Amino acid sequence: MTDLTRTVEDGRYELTGPAGTLTYTPPRIGQRLTDATLSADGDLPPWTVAAGYALDCARAHQNGAEALWAELEVLYAAATETGGPDGCALCGVVERQHAQHFFAGHQGADRKGWVAPDDQTRLARMRARRAARTTA
Repeated sequence: MTDLTRTVEDGRYELTGPAGTLTYTPPRIGQRLTDATLSADGDLPPWTVAAGYALDCARAHQNGAEALWAELEVLYAAATETGGPDGCALCGVVERQHAQHFFAGHQGADRKGWVAPDDQTRLARMRARRAARTTA
């Protein structure tokens, strides 16, 4: 992804793109890997900062900064990728991937199942994709 900016400040790793910023804070010396945290702002969905993803980032970070950046970029891509016209009516994720997001990150009030989009939503998504292709 070429439109992402990497920043390291005060021990925090920030990946910034059009949808917002994903911030990883590693555990301090003497803390467990599970003490790592993720935070997100902008339009990134709530499941992006689930505890399991912070632990994945902490494990990747043990293999070096580039491994951490790669993990953050994969997470960012998954958070901003929509399923096209047939994506969930509420979050845009395709039904098959929705189960992975559901179990990995939707917690508490954010927990929901896949909701089929109505015909108007599908048509609007198809028109938006066509417009994006013709202007690109």
